[in-house]
Amino acid sequence: MGTNLIKGSQEISEGHNLRGVETMLPVFLKNFAKTYRYADEGVQDKTGISIMDEVSSMDLLVQGMGFSPSDVRTANEGKSAIYQFNRKLNERRSRLMTLWSRAKMMDDQQEMDEVWKEIQGFNDKNPSCRITRINLNQSYRNRQRRIDRAEDGIYLSRNRQDTRAAGYFAFGE
Repeated sequence: MGTNLIKGSQEISEGHNLRGVETMLPVFLKNFAKTYRYADEGVQDKTGISIMDEVSSMDLLVQGMGFSPSDVRTANEGKSAIYQFNRKLNERRSRLMTLWSRAKMMDDQQEMDEVWKEIQGFNDKNPSCRITRINLNQSYRNRQRRIDRAEDGIYLSRNRQDTRAAGYFAFGE
């Protein structure tokens, strides 16, 4: 219960008053608070993005009884599916670019050609996030720049070099 008070206080300090109060309440009152929040502002994620603008009276009744309304659950599952697909797509894109860059660093033209064929297949299936030769060359240059600027196996941007002092004990600075 103490943890819930801390979490609730933090949410209130972040401007999520209803959600914060809801977090602090005992379980038997949380459902009523959530019902009020759904009726007042619809279903929103913690960042304030609306998942459902309006919740039906029946769904509010179901929430008040302590059950998650099916429409709300379905909307949350749909949102989750979209984010998971997007994350996997970005991971695949990043992995292909990394493979190509590594092959270029090793001057392995055969591997670069093989990865390029995989990239073309990726591009055919995902035209909205295509990987172009320009993207690959930029990625390669950025990776090479990071390697060249790394000290003791650690890359820091030029304006963050002062943080290197935190590891002086390991690297003898």
